[in-house]
Amino acid sequence: MKKFTKILVPTDLSEASNRALEYAFTFGSALDVELLVLHVVDGRVMQSMPYAHEELKDEFYKKMSHDDMAQEIKTVLEQEKQKGIKYDKKLKVTTLVRYGVPYNQIIKVAEEEKTDFIVMGARGTSAVSGMFMGGVAEKVSRRAPCPVFLVRRRRHQ
Repeated sequence: MKKFTKILVPTDLSEASNRALEYAFTFGSALDVELLVLHVVDGRVMQSMPYAHEELKDEFYKKMSHDDMAQEIKTVLEQEKQKGIKYDKKLKVTTLVRYGVPYNQIIKVAEEEKTDFIVMGARGTSAVSGMFMGGVAEKVSRRAPCPVFLVRRRRHQ
């Protein structure tokens, strides 16, 4: 039987990504594995800011994204606790921020980190997250070096 060690969880901080995080927390706890939570700052969007110095721009958005992502992870974990969900083991969560084309960076991190599988939202809810998660989820699921678990919105709650 294969021993899992790492799960990659790409996030754009949308509701869809938060649902994927909930699943990943459950998998992480049950399998006692490390969660790599990845946020990709889309370089194509940031190129529209010609007045910003490139290095300054990269560092600013990486710092902002990392802080936002860390806060979002805490919020989702707190919501899970409020629902009464308890995790048997202490979750090991590592946050990563990359800059570039989202699906390329997700695949690159999966390869570099030798992740066992990817858990991600099937589609975002806003225009930006829709661009991120809709097309990105399809591209990642077709090209990833490992299995991809896509989390869709439940039709009936």
